[in-house]
Amino acid sequence: MLVSLLRRNSASKRSSKASPGQEELTDEDVAAVEEFQSKLSKELRTGLLSLLVLQVIQELGGKTYGYQLIRHIKERTDNRLEFKEGTIYPILRQLEAKKLLSSTWATPKDGPARRYYLLTQAGMMALDSGKEDWQTLVQMVTPLFKERDKVEE
Repeated sequence: MLVSLLRRNSASKRSSKASPGQEELTDEDVAAVEEFQSKLSKELRTGLLSLLVLQVIQELGGKTYGYQLIRHIKERTDNRLEFKEGTIYPILRQLEAKKLLSSTWATPKDGPARRYYLLTQAGMMALDSGKEDWQTLVQMVTPLFKERDKVEE
């Protein structure tokens, strides 16, 4: 989304004169922003999505299967965050490899066999620590992103 806005702004700035004090955006500028956004987005997602998965499993009683997890995240975020199966299952496997989750297969009466993921004691501790770290980080950086009052003249 940011990249498409940059491209539109870049095109309009190139077609009109830049405002005093503003430089025109070049293709190199747009490429640099795209690379920065991609790396930042990937780094943020990697840790945050794992934390999110642990949180949702806890909300669902400490035990769930992949598709239920996907649906619950979509509902809880008002359809703003939708995991694909190709995203959720690698995260679940990584969390299981780190012993933050365990899994077991079960066949419900009304459907096929499912792999249920359970939050381990280590997973609960990691979740508590991760939430605390996230809340601290948000508190630290939020003031930096808020608009500052007008600079005193």
